[in-house]
Amino acid sequence: MKSPFHLLHSILCAGLFLLLANCSLGCQNDSTPPATTDAPTQIDDKSASTQVDDKSALEKYLALKKQIAESKSKITQLLVKTPTAKTDLQKQVLAEIGEIKKNVAAWESQLSELVIDAYCASPDSNRELAQEMNRRLRVFMGGDQIGGNFNPRRALDLVEKIYASGSRNPQIMMIGCQAAYSCLEFDLCDKYLQAMEEGGAKLSEAYRENLAKAKQAWEIEQGYLAKDANLPVVEIETSIGKFTVELYEEQAPHAVNNFVSLCESGFFKNQPFFFVASGQVAMSGCPTGDGKGNAGYFIPDEFSRDDARKHGIGTLSLIHDRPGEGSSQFAISSQPTPERDGKFTVFGRVIDGIEIVFKIPNFNPSMKAGREPVRIVSTNVLQKRSHPYEVLEKIEIKSTDDSSTTNKNPPSKLVDKKK
Repeated sequence: MKSPFHLLHSILCAGLFLLLANCSLGCQNDSTPPATTDAPTQIDDKSASTQVDDKSALEKYLALKKQIAESKSKITQLLVKTPTAKTDLQKQVLAEIGEIKKNVAAWESQLSELVIDAYCASPDSNRELAQEMNRRLRVFMGGDQIGGNFNPRRALDLVEKIYASGSRNPQIMMIGCQAAYSCLEFDLCDKYLQAMEEGGAKLSEAYRENLAKAKQAWEIEQGYLAKDANLPVVEIETSIGKFTVELYEEQAPHAVNNFVSLCESGFFKNQPFFFVASGQVAMSGCPTGDGKGNAGYFIPDEFSRDDARKHGIGTLSLIHDRPGEGSSQFAISSQPTPERDGKFTVFGRVIDGIEIVFKIPNFNPSMKAGREPVRIVSTNVLQKRSHPYEVLEKIEIKSTDDSSTTNKNPPSKLVDKKK
């Protein structure tokens, strides 16, 4: 049986990141790739005084990193001592540990700024520093294990600073492409693509085709956005904050009427984001919490309409195993996914609080007990048109074809999301 979560395959495999990952970069494909020793570093000549400052930036970074490591080691030593110490001494040791942790947190915050300054001062001159720069940028693109740190705008700002320093490190320019793509900054995407090629990367035709589709879809979408008026608006409160969505009633009336009706009935209350891939997608709307539930009926698809909206950053779309099986489950995209256009109904987008969506940590139903998902606390319809909102057409779920659930299997085996 085809996996009901095949849509994740399209999101994770056909998206920009994996297309870029297939580029021939001549380096390892891991979460902290080594610095490319053969990448050209086009840096202007600097004065002797500037070179001293450059060296100082790197020395400050290395010194602070060493200080943090030594402090963490001291915490470990104190923890070993604590269980056997007398009560008064235990309190003293625990207080000392607390103070060290406070200092380490402050130093790590400083280290984040020193990394970029030290790297830009002398790009690719230190392998360890280049690895750390790559790692931190990848975290902003959803590349950490826990997730919830996706921030493409921050990554884009940092890559722009690195580019201005003269670096053309292919891996960093690749992250710049990802970030620009996620932010719909296609001119910057082209700029970093050229820089990647300068650094020795060979780009696949599949990527170029996908980029062209995304550009075209965004041009069309801008036309719709200029015309959108008096759209239904819903505030979704989660266990980590609120975000607001507007709904495309003109282009997806079945999906929008269904969604508003479910929101007003309290259907989504306490439902989890049952599958989250940070930087890619967050899914909710399943009453059973495992990706197999629905509202007890299906609604018609609307992705084949001539005016169907496209998948972009923050868009809401229906989730279904097969065409004609959309119900209550929905996905929020964190970046454009043109390969999903014409396959899933887009019925809205996040207009405020997208940072809350980006903060939702990775999750899937197969995770060990004890890891709690982010949940929907409430849904509040802030604005709607004057007509009643109800399901326009319910499609009966026939038990004879074993379609009692929207998705018949939990996502136990997911596509590899290694960055």
